[in-house]
Amino acid sequence: MEKQIVFDFVKNKLLNQGYSVENLSDETSLVDDLGIDSLDMLELVLFVEREFHILLTNDNIYQPTIFGDFITAVCTAIDNKN
Repeated sequence: MEKQIVFDFVKNKLLNQGYSVENLSDETSLVDDLGIDSLDMLELVLFVEREFHILLTNDNIYQPTIFGDFITAVCTAIDNKN
């Protein structure tokens, strides 16, 4: 799946969770820049898994530090599904 589609999808979910995403980029730190907490991260992961019918199995996916790394992990899981 195209990375930009996943990027925009996750960006909209973060916006709906109340996060400021105007300056969101691949280099954005989810914790330091957005202030995302572990509960919201878990909610985001579960939402992405449901929407894309994937399972994110990497133990580190629940605590990624960089937005681009999370998007890459989602895209990889989608590509491996097909």
